[in-house]
Amino acid sequence: MRAVKIMESMPVDLILTDLSMPVMDGYGLIEHTKKNYPQRAVFVMTGVYTADVAERLRPLGVSHCVEKPFDYEELAQVISHELEGRSAVLVPDGKPLVGIS
Repeated sequence: MRAVKIMESMPVDLILTDLSMPVMDGYGLIEHTKKNYPQRAVFVMTGVYTADVAERLRPLGVSHCVEKPFDYEELAQVISHELEGRSAVLVPDGKPLVGIS
């Protein structure tokens, strides 16, 4: 639910979510994001990436899925490629917002 509140309060270019979370699972967050903010890229991380997971994610428009454990440098490259050409979000202190977890 915190991610939903953040999306409502400031511009966000990309969502990186786990599928297994308390309160709202990753599927719920993806559905909310794509319904209300269809232009936002959604990346998923999961401990178990199966054919069933892939089938469930496909119609949701997920940009990329990584299986844990993953290489952080590879993830950073994929995210960088996705965000290429977009402006950084500035928060009230004037610094780019890199991430919230």
